[in-house]
Amino acid sequence: MFMIKKIVEDERFILVTSACHMPRSIALFRKLGSHPIPAPTDHYLKGQNEISLNSFFPGAGGFVKLESAFHEYLGLAWAKIVGHI
Repeated sequence: MFMIKKIVEDERFILVTSACHMPRSIALFRKLGSHPIPAPTDHYLKGQNEISLNSFFPGAGGFVKLESAFHEYLGLAWAKIVGHI
């Protein structure tokens, strides 16, 4: 991030990263005084619109989403604790 700050200085720039990483990334860049324009990608989409018996049981994909969310919330908390945000 510090290297990007040196390149863009005080100019606005487009920040492209995964949608789940975006809140932490934006907060970190703003703390540095940068002005990012968020351009999230890699969104999680709901695949099924129909309700079936399988709708009530977690699948393996749910664990991937849970791990990703846990990682990001833990990262946000740690960044706040150590003063990066």
